[in-house]
Amino acid sequence: MARFSQLPSGKWRAQVRRGGVCRAATFDTKRLAAAWAAEIEVQASQIAATGYAPLPKAVPLADLIDKYSEDTKPADKMKQATLAMWRRTLGNVKLSALSAMVLRDFIDRRTKEGAGGVTIAADLSFLSGLLKWGRRARHLDLPVALAMDARASLPYRGLNTRSVERNREPTDDELQRLFAYGESNP
Repeated sequence: MARFSQLPSGKWRAQVRRGGVCRAATFDTKRLAAAWAAEIEVQASQIAATGYAPLPKAVPLADLIDKYSEDTKPADKMKQATLAMWRRTLGNVKLSALSAMVLRDFIDRRTKEGAGGVTIAADLSFLSGLLKWGRRARHLDLPVALAMDARASLPYRGLNTRSVERNREPTDDELQRLFAYGESNP
């Protein structure tokens, strides 16, 4: 149950202690304090029942990616590049709005850009890892199976998720051109 007290300044302080959650805030009116306290009590009830906090309505995926990068400090360049791509393409999507339709549109966009099934499957695997981390480490009620379901849909969209074995090796001339390009392009 929330406790309210009026401060000497005339503002109202609300305190909520429930299910291991202890939060307090100060508001201009008692009505604002009561509304905030009611929301915190609902969150505390959900945490007590499920063990996971409800998703904040205004928090975008980019915030979760930033927190993940800050906490785990991925050294793998591929993972860093993929997380940067996720941040760029879907970073503004709210966590509460992350859905199968959002991922469907992402897959369509990546396919139009020329990415193959293996690349898109790897992208979705990284997203799955991010969502699992958010659920386990941050205790957010994230849809963990969402990315894996989208990955499982790739073969039904005509995308091969298995890499194709190479049938030739590059020639010396092709290798020299690649090395020259790499040296001239930072």
